[in-house]
Amino acid sequence: MNIIMGKAKNEYPAARGAIQVIGKLYTKDKAMAKAETVFCGNILSDIDLANAEQPTIQERLQNPSGDNGTNLKVAPNNDIPFMIVFSNLPENLEEFTLEVKASVAK
Repeated sequence: MNIIMGKAKNEYPAARGAIQVIGKLYTKDKAMAKAETVFCGNILSDIDLANAEQPTIQERLQNPSGDNGTNLKVAPNNDIPFMIVFSNLPENLEEFTLEVKASVAK
């Protein structure tokens, strides 16, 4: 299991919600090996990651509202954390990319 964590910043002039990010992993020959899309604001603890099965982890990361509603209304210039969890990866990974996939005006 590999994890990418970061923060997405709302650079719109109004509040946004249901912010999604996509992470893509690439092999040494620049081929995309995996892509995962998650909603921001869903962060699992080390205990949850160690004890939950992959389908359960992915389901938790697909909550559009985020933990405790953190992804319902992100104010302008504020950021929100995200976590992307990858499993069953090839061994020849070299790089990754991240981008905001979608958000909704609030």
